Amino acid sequence: MKKYFLLISISTILLLGSCGEESSFLTEILPAEGARVKFLHAAPDAPGVAIFVNDKKVSGTLTVAPTTPGTIAYGGIFPANDYAVLPAGSAKVKVTTPTVGDATLLSGDVNLEAGKYYTVIATGLAPTYTPYVVQDNLPEISGNKVFFRVINLIPNSADLEVDIAGSIAATGIKVSQGGDKFIAYDIPNFTNTAVTVPVKIKINGTATTTTAGTVTASLFTPTTNTVTYSGVTPGRVYTIVARGVLSTQALDAAGRPVVTATRFAPTVSSYINR
Repeated sequence: MKKYFLLISISTILLLGSCGEESSFLTEILPAEGARVKFLHAAPDAPGVAIFVNDKKVSGTLTVAPTTPGTIAYGGIFPANDYAVLPAGSAKVKVTTPTVGDATLLSGDVNLEAGKYYTVIATGLAPTYTPYVVQDNLPEISGNKVFFRVINLIPNSADLEVDIAGSIAATGIKVSQGGDKFIAYDIPNFTNTAVTVPVKIKINGTATTTTAGTVTASLFTPTTNTVTYSGVTPGRVYTIVARGVLSTQALDAAGRPVVTATRFAPTVSSYINR
């Protein structure tokens, strides 16, 4: 998988005197040509964020002072449709938290190539947030095929299993994997009418050894997250991001396994690449 990692300068609670120049995204950020970029908020304990590229705001909806500018909430994607078009070359990217004193969550530089597609994902838990940048190598349109990609961002999972329309389509997707593989699904008997396709994500935990011996059950009882896509036609490309943190398992004073729930239950985000 071809990954690009930002050069990070992390500051969890750094209060800024200014968040850079607020500007019209449509009139000042979008060039006629360049790299295509999406931003996804997948850091469970971080508040809503705003994205700045080269010190110009490219996300959220401005409101009248003194109200807070719109932000990308946890699980949110920007832009919701299509990609933002940014100048090719080195871009300065900054992610801030407007509701927490405009603190900088992530900042750094990323090289963007003209004509290529990227997804920039904010991940991690305080005090360490990490950007995960994936090049979106969109598959060519072929027959009645539709394409799905599943990225695993659940840090304490073992792997993910993907079921498309009742059949296992992929297994063993480890943490920080899945970004390089789009799974082709051939729509059966397609007759120019959009169809519905259910995609189920099974999240597996990791077995652990305790003082009572090896616990064969996983840290997390496997669950299923289902994303049902309606209006599906050949050539569509979708990304599903599994996010959150699994429950953990330990022993109580009597040596009995106890499952501790997490504040950030595993779930999925989904968006259209094409």
